Amino acid sequence: MRSLRVNLQTSLWSPRTRCFALIFFSFVMPSASALAAAAPADAPIHYLPDRKLWVLETARTSYVLGLNELNELQFVYWGKKILRDQDFVAARTQEGYPFESPEGMTKEEFPGWGGMRYDEPCLKVTLADGVRDVVLKYVSHEIKEDALDIRMKDIKYDLEVDLSYRVYPRHDIIRKFSIIRNQTPQSLVVESAQSGVWYVPPGVGYRLTYLPGRWAGENQITRESIHPGKKVLDSRRMVTSHQMNPWFAIDYQGEANEEYGRVWFGALGWSGNWKLVVEQTPNQQVRVTGGYNDFDFGYLLKPGEALNTPPYFGGFTDQGFGEASRRMHDFERDDILPKQPAPRLRPVVFNSWCVTEFAVSEANLKEFAARAAKIGVEHFMLDDGWFRERKTVRVGLGDWFPDQDKFPN
Repeated sequence: MRSLRVNLQTSLWSPRTRCFALIFFSFVMPSASALAAAAPADAPIHYLPDRKLWVLETARTSYVLGLNELNELQFVYWGKKILRDQDFVAARTQEGYPFESPEGMTKEEFPGWGGMRYDEPCLKVTLADGVRDVVLKYVSHEIKEDALDIRMKDIKYDLEVDLSYRVYPRHDIIRKFSIIRNQTPQSLVVESAQSGVWYVPPGVGYRLTYLPGRWAGENQITRESIHPGKKVLDSRRMVTSHQMNPWFAIDYQGEANEEYGRVWFGALGWSGNWKLVVEQTPNQQVRVTGGYNDFDFGYLLKPGEALNTPPYFGGFTDQGFGEASRRMHDFERDDILPKQPAPRLRPVVFNSWCVTEFAVSEANLKEFAARAAKIGVEHFMLDDGWFRERKTVRVGLGDWFPDQDKFPN
């Protein structure tokens, strides 16, 4: 219990002043119980059973999800930290026209494909009997310090999805991913497996920032307005690729700059084929779904097997794109990069290409290695030009056999 003690120093005040002060403090200053209610919980994750809400807190942000009256897991809030749990409203289905279905209006945290759902789904499967609808309902949850696991299950089949969350309070980052479990007696095919969805507050006028590029022109900052419909950012090159980076940032009406403005940002921690779908729905809701690229995708999931989706990181700041970058970079250095036990300095590298290009040979490499060692080079790298027939950019690429003329020994 947090309390407030007020010393009025009554011996120095007149009776009239004391009376006014007591009235002022009784009306203006909050009571100890009110302050206790306003105080955030010490744990980064807590559950509000009366409203069926989970509150995930970082140092400066709140992320809230809850169960609506249909027992569906629904997004509630993501943004600047809210200090009082009383300010969160329980999840509920949105009201729409009579011809709109509840599932089409609800901001589902992890929507399956099926029914009258027209937004980008997180899970799409074909079961052994040909059924393709997935309707997920809440089963249970577990909180362990900075981690939350929520189990969902299809209303008919033993198809389960575990939604895993972790909070990184110091960096204002939240991680989410899904585990798809086949508990049915027969194999099924996963046609789309996404890690989750990030929602921003409802409205129009949002702006998207993303990072396309090419070789020697990577990570070109590109900004455009978000309009109704879907925009797909993806890679089908089996790698993350220079052509598109699995990162996004969203600000409202282009108000943010490097120093100021609300920015919601996220990144997918995956080095293979990936996809981000930035979408403004007819209900004026902007959402970003991310996970495996479902182009030419089909994953056979046998009975008892599980498929883990990539980690999907998200953060919020009201201090512009610069602060968003700093928080993500600090998080990557502190929590993603390997430690031994602390991050080591990058080695000083010699790269043969910068000196020889295609004219690399055994003789000149020996000379360069001797010189590099004397000046403290720690990593000696033989780059392009060492394989057979590789004399220009137009020949020899992909022939991974050493050139015997250049390297006789």
